[in-house]
Amino acid sequence: MVKEEKLIVAGSGGQGVLLASSLLAYAAMLENKEVCWLPSYGPEIRGGTANCTVIISEQEIYSPIIEEANTAIVFNQPSLQKFKSILQPNGLIVWNKDLIHSEVFAETILANVGIEADSIANQLGNPQVMNMVMVGAYARLKGIVSVESLIKSLDAVIPRHRHHLIDVNEKAVREGAKAVS
Repeated sequence: MVKEEKLIVAGSGGQGVLLASSLLAYAAMLENKEVCWLPSYGPEIRGGTANCTVIISEQEIYSPIIEEANTAIVFNQPSLQKFKSILQPNGLIVWNKDLIHSEVFAETILANVGIEADSIANQLGNPQVMNMVMVGAYARLKGIVSVESLIKSLDAVIPRHRHHLIDVNEKAVREGAKAVS
């Protein structure tokens, strides 16, 4: 495992950026890792920009601020444009291929993986689980947290009044992981 994973999750308000990033943070805590979760969103919330920094480490984390990310998970084109510049050399971008139509990445980026996240979510009957598809893909690609820890974390992270959606969220995480297997 990387000693310290510095991750940016970014999209627009309403795409589930905060839920996806908090799921990653909670799963890491279940695995007894050190975690820092720092959300940032515009005043518009739904439709405005949203991003979240997640740091996962085997050691104590001294600052929630990152200057360079190991990985970026981006849900839409504006987020790709905004955050690809803070990805460290040899970093990874996991991007929503259904909403991002630019595959131009810096030569220093180790890997970029496009996921048809909206299509997979639609096949599951709920377009709102696109974020979970992306998180599942990330988990399988990086191995920082396990898919099973993500699944176990759904109950704690999804608000109680939305617990009827846990099953479809679990399927979305698993399908995201399967998409990159």
